[in-house]
Amino acid sequence: MLPEAIGEELPERIPEVSPQISALGIAVEALKGENSALRDQVERERGRADRAEAEMSRQTERVTKTEEQRDQAVADLRAERSRADALRDRLDAAEDELRQARESADQARHHARGAEDAIKALRQADEKRKARGPLRRVWDGWRGR
Repeated sequence: MLPEAIGEELPERIPEVSPQISALGIAVEALKGENSALRDQVERERGRADRAEAEMSRQTERVTKTEEQRDQAVADLRAERSRADALRDRLDAAEDELRQARESADQARHHARGAEDAIKALRQADEKRKARGPLRRVWDGWRGR
């Protein structure tokens, strides 16, 4: 019964469906073309994404290398600061030694002036004693002068 019903209806519906099928065929072809264009666009975008990812990878490597160089530079700077601090400490110690040496030299000069004054006084006393004559010197020596 069903095949007969379909057979009877077909001649009536074919003229109505044929333009719709043609329109659908045209629409399908258009969609296939659009689909192909979209696939091409997707492939181009994938290529762009791959290139961008590769560039990002290169940039990440550069950043990592730069960070390593920065870390090394910071370590070098810290080492140089440590050396500079050690040199400053040595310089401070040397300046303290120099200050002490100058103070010692000033004290030695002061003592030397005192000794020179004492020598001068002794020479003057000896000249004065010699100027008194031999008998007076004996007399003063005997009296403890």
